[in-house]
Amino acid sequence: MSMKCMEKDCVNELMIISINDGEDRLNLCFNHATIFASDERLITLEGTAPQISSSKLDKTCDCCSEAALEASELDPFNDDITWNLCMDHLKKLLTHQLSIEEYKSLYNIYGDVYLLHNDFYNSGVVFQPVGEGV
Repeated sequence: MSMKCMEKDCVNELMIISINDGEDRLNLCFNHATIFASDERLITLEGTAPQISSSKLDKTCDCCSEAALEASELDPFNDDITWNLCMDHLKKLLTHQLSIEEYKSLYNIYGDVYLLHNDFYNSGVVFQPVGEGV
C-alpha cells in the first residue's frame, strides 16, 4: 500500500515514517518527520490528517520504561522497521540526538539501519544532530 506524507502540499511517497500512538496515525516523509520532531508547530497537516488508528497499543519504549508509540519506517528499498519508542526518544532518534546509551540500546535491537547509520553517529557518538535539541 502506497502512503504519502500528510504535510500539506507534500507529494513524497518514499521513506515514510508512520507514527501511531494508539489513537491517531500520522504519516510523514523523513524531511517532515524531522521538522515534526524539532517543533510540531511547524507542520501544516492536510485536512484528512491525522488518521484514526486501528490498533490500541500496549508497548513500552525500547530505551526507557515509558509507554511507547509505534513509529514505522516504511522504506521501499529496504525492510520496514517498527520502532517502539516514547515521544521523547522518537524525537531524539529523528533528530539524531540519542545519547551513547540510547544509541547502543537501539543498535542492539535494530542493528545498522538508516536512522542509526554511521552517517549520523560514530560508535554511538552523535556528530550530525538536527536543531537545537528536543
